[in-house]
Amino acid sequence: MLRRARRVGLLAVGLALVGGVVPGAMAAEPQPFDVSLYSEDVRASSTKCRRIDVALEHTGVDIDEFTARVGLWRGGKRLDTLYFQDEGNSSLLYEDYLWCPYIDGPGTFTWGPTRVTWAGASQNWAEEGRSYKRGSFTDSSTVAFVAKQDQRAKLLRATKSRGRITLSAKFRYFDIGTARWERSPGGSGVALQRKTKKGWKKLGAGKIDASGVVTVTGAAASGKATYRLLQRGTERTWSATVQAKR
Repeated sequence: MLRRARRVGLLAVGLALVGGVVPGAMAAEPQPFDVSLYSEDVRASSTKCRRIDVALEHTGVDIDEFTARVGLWRGGKRLDTLYFQDEGNSSLLYEDYLWCPYIDGPGTFTWGPTRVTWAGASQNWAEEGRSYKRGSFTDSSTVAFVAKQDQRAKLLRATKSRGRITLSAKFRYFDIGTARWERSPGGSGVALQRKTKKGWKKLGAGKIDASGVVTVTGAAASGKATYRLLQRGTERTWSATVQAKR
């Protein structure tokens, strides 16, 4: 799923990029149209590099030539630049970025701001005495994508007895450093939940042991119900869940 861009103030972007406001700088003219960015998250389950889809959409009308440079940032460091170009009056453009786990690693990455150069002709502009216009501006919108190591859970046991439900599962995650599936860290919290009409209700909690296994017991529903164990993940690892009907 592609994440949509978040728009920030032009002044804030200027401060972030250059460290302050240039004395005597003139106020920028309003930009003629908006630009939005879309990107997708990454779930790393191998050491293979992966192409990340990035989309750019603009609201310009009668644009014959359009180019955009979008910076990729991690924290305050610029990592790369993605280029979009169109000469066919398209408002939605696509490119991709090659993300490599052993180079880029897990973390939060940000696309934008975007430097735009454009040109176009319009009948309305011609009536104003100028049949062709061109210009450039920086759009402040940004969008983040998150890259994390994949985590999975395997159900080992699900028993229901005397009004109690017990689920046991083994959790593993893909370690980019070792390039192997490893046991999820001992001490990581796991919640036992039951599905209701309003969502998931927490019944109990436990912690993964040194072997990557966790067992949690809670109050069972009187009839058949769906239960799950949920590990919410960490800064480097995605969440994982496993379900059982009893």
